[in-house]
Amino acid sequence: MKKILILSANPKDTSKLRLDEEVREIEAGLERCKYREQFQIISKWAVRSDTLRQALLEHEPSIVHFCGHGSGSQGLALENKSGDMQLVSTNSLAGLFGLFKGKIECVVLNACYSEAQSEAIYQHVDCVVGMNQAIGDKAAIQFAKGFYDGLGAGRTFEDAFEFGRNAIDLEEIPEVSTPVIKSKYLSNQRAKNDVDWKKLALVIVHSKEVYIPLNINQSPFNVGVPIELPDLNLSQVQHLIQLHGLSWTDSQVEQLINLVDGHPYLLRVALYEIARGRITLNRLLETAPTDEGFYNEHLRRHLLNLQEDEELLAAFKRVVAVEQPVDVGNTAAFKLRSLGLVKLRGNSVTPLCDLYRQYFRDRLDVRLLGLLPDLVVIRAIVLRNLLELLL
Repeated sequence: MKKILILSANPKDTSKLRLDEEVREIEAGLERCKYREQFQIISKWAVRSDTLRQALLEHEPSIVHFCGHGSGSQGLALENKSGDMQLVSTNSLAGLFGLFKGKIECVVLNACYSEAQSEAIYQHVDCVVGMNQAIGDKAAIQFAKGFYDGLGAGRTFEDAFEFGRNAIDLEEIPEVSTPVIKSKYLSNQRAKNDVDWKKLALVIVHSKEVYIPLNINQSPFNVGVPIELPDLNLSQVQHLIQLHGLSWTDSQVEQLINLVDGHPYLLRVALYEIARGRITLNRLLETAPTDEGFYNEHLRRHLLNLQEDEELLAAFKRVVAVEQPVDVGNTAAFKLRSLGLVKLRGNSVTPLCDLYRQYFRDRLDVRLLGLLPDLVVIRAIVLRNLLELLL
């Protein structure tokens, strides 16, 4: 059974609306409809911001219908404890409905200038109806009658919307274009069937792989052709240096590449700061792997991400502890590469660049394991010499 939560607010310092008639028409229409057993109507009057939240939590409706006053971008008019108007902002409403994402199927804002709120709420609800200008009592009531007649007959939200608009038109009320709908179903159908929409090519750019579990029916990352952009090569780095107006020797270019490899962002930051005269190359090389350097926020974000996953942190410690590639297992390798921290070398991984190796080796207090054999040899020699002295 679908619950329809009707929320009404007509603050005493606003113009009088025929909200009781609108609610009565909705109830009567659903009472005589074909599928009336599938709907339950719950009405709340003189709604305040707190009673709005409480009603949503208590009743968990599938459909929310608001009738009252709207104020464009300023929000919807609810009531305060004194019965006077209290505007609830668009962002606040969107945030509230965001907490019920996946539970509420449709929201109808039968209030003047409520299109702004419908667009914001549409980020969290698949179907939202609003009004793009002022709407009179008669038009609002006729729209509600037609909408719920269609819904009660088993039609979709999109069809019900058209029945609502047609109900306004049948009464020869010149407000048929006032109601507007935001529907993910309609958007998908347009993309499939409309000639102009077929021309739309959507490019989604992201800087790292999304490896967290996602709903494959909603994720934008499961469609299209993925194109992975490679790091910049030597000639591209040299060209980028020239574009920054810098005249460098081969040795200087090599020093920068040794630090950040061909990472576009890291290269851009370095060249931008040097070109502006804010730092020299030598000073950049010295401070880059520290919290004093220009990369501190970038590096700290990576550090925080690692600290949230103990297994990933342990795997990355192994990577930065040695100079040669390390096999950390398929899962850890995939995640570390997805975060942009390592590059593949066969089935093993190595830090993406020396900047990461230096910074994380220091911040994670990792000893350079590659030196351990030499330390063991030195310790053995010292012990042998002590024994010889004692004997």
